[in-house]
Amino acid sequence: MVNPHPLDTGLYHRHSLSLVTAPAVDIRALGIEHIPAFRALRLDALRQHPEAFVPTWEEERAVDPATVASRYRNEWISDGNFILGAFVHGGLVGAVGVRRWTRQKQRHRASIWLLYTDASVRGLGIGRALLEAAIDGCRRMPGIEMVHLSVSAESTSARRLYEAAGFRCYGVEPKAIRLEDRSIDVALMALDLAGDTAASA
Repeated sequence: MVNPHPLDTGLYHRHSLSLVTAPAVDIRALGIEHIPAFRALRLDALRQHPEAFVPTWEEERAVDPATVASRYRNEWISDGNFILGAFVHGGLVGAVGVRRWTRQKQRHRASIWLLYTDASVRGLGIGRALLEAAIDGCRRMPGIEMVHLSVSAESTSARRLYEAAGFRCYGVEPKAIRLEDRSIDVALMALDLAGDTAASA
């Protein structure tokens, strides 16, 4: 049986979004039982924000569910890779995916390849909580020193979120994404865990 998370198979984190109105959010490592909910959330991300992701909604929707399940089991939640999901009242409302680099000389690096929250819970801090949990997961895995991600130049709020977490831009890939009406630059960002003061605070 595939271990859904290399660090923790149970409740990963409980985050109270507000002292007054917002519900508590359970952040858990996703397992194979979450494949349908995760696929639905990912398709929603691709449909709502085509400027932020390379795959198109049409491409991913056309992929056979069995192929998605195989990729999920064998790539996305294995060999040091993991997906954390945010649950509100038992429903999946957000997710973050982390992939460890495969080459021996690059095993000290990991990449965040997805961070998305449903529109109904935007502005409640769920994205920030997912990002913090993903960074914490990388810190707890032996050997991880650098965490990378890329973000659309049009996603200014996402970039501010990453910068607040300690990520720094080290380059820009021009015209990395092409939509029908425009080209979009992508900022390349990294967090050095070895030099991250938050890790020892």
